[in-house]
Amino acid sequence: MASDQKATKRPEEGHPTRANAARAVRVLIVFLLLLLPALAGTEPPEWRWASRWTLEQVLARPEAFLDDFVRGERPFFRATRHPQSGLTYDGWNLDPLTGAPVAPRLHSAPSKECLDVAILTKAILGDRRALMLVDEDEAVDILRRKLQSYRDWTRRYPRSGGYMPWWYGGHSAEFTPNWNGAVPALDNGEWVWAMLVAEKALRDRSYARLAEEYHEFNEQLIDYSARVFYDDQKGRVRGDVRVDKPPYVPDPGKQGYLDGEHGVHEGVMMVMFVTLFGRDLPADACERIWSHTNMVRVETPWGTTWQGFWGSSHEEWAYLFMPYFELPEYRKLFVIRQIIRTQNAAQRGYRGLHASIHDPVTGNYVSDCGIEGIGTQKLKAQHALALYGAFPVLMADRGAGSAWLYNMLCAPRMQGPMGGGESVSNDGCHAMPVKTIDGTFPLLLAAMGGFHRETAAMLRERGVFEEFKAILREEYREAFGDVPLRREADLALPTSPVPRAVPDYVW
Repeated sequence: MASDQKATKRPEEGHPTRANAARAVRVLIVFLLLLLPALAGTEPPEWRWASRWTLEQVLARPEAFLDDFVRGERPFFRATRHPQSGLTYDGWNLDPLTGAPVAPRLHSAPSKECLDVAILTKAILGDRRALMLVDEDEAVDILRRKLQSYRDWTRRYPRSGGYMPWWYGGHSAEFTPNWNGAVPALDNGEWVWAMLVAEKALRDRSYARLAEEYHEFNEQLIDYSARVFYDDQKGRVRGDVRVDKPPYVPDPGKQGYLDGEHGVHEGVMMVMFVTLFGRDLPADACERIWSHTNMVRVETPWGTTWQGFWGSSHEEWAYLFMPYFELPEYRKLFVIRQIIRTQNAAQRGYRGLHASIHDPVTGNYVSDCGIEGIGTQKLKAQHALALYGAFPVLMADRGAGSAWLYNMLCAPRMQGPMGGGESVSNDGCHAMPVKTIDGTFPLLLAAMGGFHRETAAMLRERGVFEEFKAILREEYREAFGDVPLRREADLALPTSPVPRAVPDYVW
């Protein structure tokens, strides 16, 4: 039925042009309201901080750049350990589209504890960048929880002497299946140095009770060092050792001894620890141990270096922790190594640096990444660029190291909510959706200037610093003699950015 009521018109509807204009305005307003969130999303989130820098700015202000880098790693740093035990995780699996954390990677090892203990110790000592990650009180509390976990491990496995395996983390550590009953010398050799320095730092900062507890545990590590790792019959330091039942012997199928080149790279840390601190060693033990190491001189177009295994950056872990730089000849040798590393990368068209890392293409862990022409092993995964591959260059030169770090951070999916990425392919087509302690903390420690000065102070306090230097001088003399080191170039910078072949993480 028709209504006899007249329709009420709005004022503008009586004029066709005015009505159309009003309608257009309303449509435009709705469109803009719908578009505003999208427009807001085009502004990069805070975790994409590297995009606000240019390479020129990085080179001009590397320390400010490194401040931004360390601050950006705070979310990851705070999420890398079990909240009760204080033991580290390996890292986190990430969402491949957003970069958000999905699940912790629960396996870990003493090498990861080494890095964590070192950064916590730096915070206790007042390091400005370490305090960006954790305050002093929290650092002390984490060290306290860690020590409780280390003691718990030792109570359950007393023949270990406190030395730890690769484990599954949680409320307590448990052997991973492939390390059941065995402990690795490489990883423990890295960890023990951080433990000794942590003890000294706690004492110097007047945390007397916790310092004494660390001292008691460290004395146990020292007491067991020679019996677990020194083979008196062979005069060598064992590699991976069975600790579940007598006697202490190398674990079949793993690293037997830290000799030859294996006593030169990161393996030197356990070799040096046993030499300086091992108790009840025979009088000739030091000479026998070091007679089995073998640093070899290598010449390249860019200068003189020592022979690597792969030439992976992680092989220079010892320079982060041990005071090599107290000897001018080793400082020069290290700088030339980074010249070779960067020149090799630049001239071969690599847009980043190489270290053993998760392969961004296959997802598998790949060890055979490094520097062409200096190692004993073939390199098969040079497509994989590792963010932490820049840490030795940072130790040698803040500007060049920051430049290579920046170039990799600007690659697709190499920045996310948890901080910097793990690895990216040189063509920019693949990025690895994980983030690990190994792939992150060496950079943080390098940004803090390393840990070697703190180690030097500890060695002086314990009265073995001169012996440390004497051993290194003899090793240098055997490899390089009186023939001067060649330096034929300077540090190289990246020559091009990583292509943006895949989209960044969405936010």
